[in-house]
Amino acid sequence: MYVNMFEEIADVMHHDYSGFLDKKGWDQPDLFREQVEALNPADPESRAAFTAIVNDYLLDFRDKHVSFTAADQNGSPSEWAGFRVRRYREFLYITESKDTRFQIGDKIISVDGESIPQASDTFARKLYQEKEARQDWNPVMLSAGEIEVEKSSGERAIYEIHRKKKPVYTPEYSSREIGPGIHLIKLTDFGDPDAVYTLFKKHEESYQAAKALIFDVRVNYGGSDSSYYPFIPFIFGAEEVDPYEMSPEMLFNCTEKTAHSQLEELKETLKVVEEEETRKILKFFEEQWQEKRGSGFQRFPFEKVLPMEKLSGHRKPEQIFILSDLYCGSSGDSFVETSKWSEKVTVIGRPTMGINDYSNVASLDIGEGFTLGYPTSKLVYQNPDHYQTGRGIEPDVYIEWRPEHLERDVDLEAVMDRLKSVT
Repeated sequence: MYVNMFEEIADVMHHDYSGFLDKKGWDQPDLFREQVEALNPADPESRAAFTAIVNDYLLDFRDKHVSFTAADQNGSPSEWAGFRVRRYREFLYITESKDTRFQIGDKIISVDGESIPQASDTFARKLYQEKEARQDWNPVMLSAGEIEVEKSSGERAIYEIHRKKKPVYTPEYSSREIGPGIHLIKLTDFGDPDAVYTLFKKHEESYQAAKALIFDVRVNYGGSDSSYYPFIPFIFGAEEVDPYEMSPEMLFNCTEKTAHSQLEELKETLKVVEEEETRKILKFFEEQWQEKRGSGFQRFPFEKVLPMEKLSGHRKPEQIFILSDLYCGSSGDSFVETSKWSEKVTVIGRPTMGINDYSNVASLDIGEGFTLGYPTSKLVYQNPDHYQTGRGIEPDVYIEWRPEHLERDVDLEAVMDRLKSVT
């Protein structure tokens, strides 16, 4: 059972994945196939072992848009360590915890007996070879056995990591006035176009009279670019910007397998999405996948559904701020990148995740509750320095993440200080 699944996964990554040509020879399927062959499907622990082997194999492609998940027999989501961490210099800091043994701000001194710099080398593949400030250690916590933690009192102790079921994620789409004419808009994903549009319409009149809009996408798990389109007239001012001059070419790998899965997914999505502009884009994708299925890398003529109009908007609000960070990816990357074209926008924080070199993820049901996610499109830049992998979308004002971010909102304070200085 597992061997056949692994063969299908490897085949997808060698033919259907949009980065298969660019990354030819990067992976070592034979090495991991041997590990899969050694599994006993009758062993209750084999599902978890298979999931770990496949995820280890997929790391060879160094693409955070590639994923492999397994639901248990009750359809429950995958595991997590019960807490989240972030690196600052020589240590990891706990930024969120559902584990009562830990508190936010607790400092992790070592992982499996190794200092954080040493463990960084040990887990280099899981950290995607990223530089220190861009390392996401949360997947590593699932692979580790124990951690040494220093409490605020200075007390140190070694704890075994207790894996837990991931809590159900609830997106946040919120808008509130945090000062006279200053609106803070928090969007943790762009996955629900109807919900984002409802939020926009509810506050549209307030935005028209606003002094400034602040978009908080420091955590944004992506979704559909069309979700943020309603905000474009407020983000851009009177100066026109040609998006097609600024954007790289995008090519879709239109294999038969991908077209089939995408068409099935689009059919289901169209049953629930009501917002008209989003439906128009979804139907465009449906037409393109049907027309180009089995034809390899192809350009989709987006100008048919998104007219080649230059981006421009309202004079007010005069200032737009975007808070960005490492955990903003996919459509979040796109939102930050597109917004930076506007003369009104200042991006503050850290570079985004930067995973759109290969995007438009397809979800393929492998069977037995296993799902492979892989990008279907790739960007082609004229200037190789413009590729996002390993660097993300750079902010205009860089603020290094420090442990004090856990005590107060340093980034938002920086925005408010800028607004005060011009009043």
